[in-house]
Amino acid sequence: MAPTPPGAATPAPAASNSQPEPNCIRLTDFALDAENFGWFIVNDNVMGGQSRGGPVFENSAMLFEGEINTDGGGFSSVRAEIAPTTLAGFTHLIVRARTDERTYKVTLEDRLETRDRRVSQQQTLVFGDTDDDGWQTARIDFDRLDPRIFGRAVASDPFRPDLASQLGIMISDGIDGPFRIEVDRIDACR
Repeated sequence: MAPTPPGAATPAPAASNSQPEPNCIRLTDFALDAENFGWFIVNDNVMGGQSRGGPVFENSAMLFEGEINTDGGGFSSVRAEIAPTTLAGFTHLIVRARTDERTYKVTLEDRLETRDRRVSQQQTLVFGDTDDDGWQTARIDFDRLDPRIFGRAVASDPFRPDLASQLGIMISDGIDGPFRIEVDRIDACR
């Protein structure tokens, strides 16, 4: 991310030190001093595309930015492995972020396969009201996830939180150009 130009307002830092809501646990704490928090990049170049993107960790948040090229694939994502049973007993996620108004999705995997392929369970982030610092929250209900393989809808068993193995943020909105989402935190809730 480019430095803030002189005289420009510095974005308000994330409030990651706030506590999770009752019945929730914090899955991400970007305020910790760690290199990349285990997040890794999966862009459309895995299928011949030319999109680029990746995470930067600063101001106690994860900034995921890059550029989508719809000529071959048209997606970019960041993902993190999660420990077995981390989501057991939970029903939804709460994501707090600031965005550029493009459409982003949360992706979850639970080790289940269809047609010998791992299923990516996805749901679009639909944000509510914006606070004074530009932060918004979205709720991702596990029982409303859409199963997909390579972006295509498939019939699959429902998502199994007790088998969850991976969490991600993805953009695949079919629009060429730059994107930017700043994620403050992701909580799992009952």
